[in-house]
Amino acid sequence: MSRDEKSAWLKRMNEGFCERVPHNKAIGLKIVDFYDDGCLCRLDHRSELDGSPGAGSFHFGVIASLLDAASGAAAFIKLKGKNRVATLDLRVDYPVASPIGETVWARATCYQLNEHVAFTRAVAYTDDEGAPISTAMGTFRVFRKQPDVR
Repeated sequence: MSRDEKSAWLKRMNEGFCERVPHNKAIGLKIVDFYDDGCLCRLDHRSELDGSPGAGSFHFGVIASLLDAASGAAAFIKLKGKNRVATLDLRVDYPVASPIGETVWARATCYQLNEHVAFTRAVAYTDDEGAPISTAMGTFRVFRKQPDVR
């Protein structure tokens, strides 16, 4: 894929996943890069996303939303954008709270795909991907496009 093609696909991904999905838009999710089986997402800190007023660290639900969206995007990317997906199950672990006022990154990979289900792994971190603030394992329903039988 050329640089221009990748840029155009990334723009479409952000329009579809980050602008048209109301919750993703509300939290400010951005997809910053993608590869054959996954993506890298970014979530900048804003006080309205804090776990407690004035806490300065993200609410755990916001981190779960970030990981869910990144994982769904990873499955969509692995499917080459040809089919829709929906979350069936998402297991999120929170080893530590997000550092105060930090941008959080999420890297998600779709590691297995079959006819009806995609399986994903994701990690959320600030500075070091090897020191996650949370991790996730997900399963996503794949909605294969039906052939036109007219």
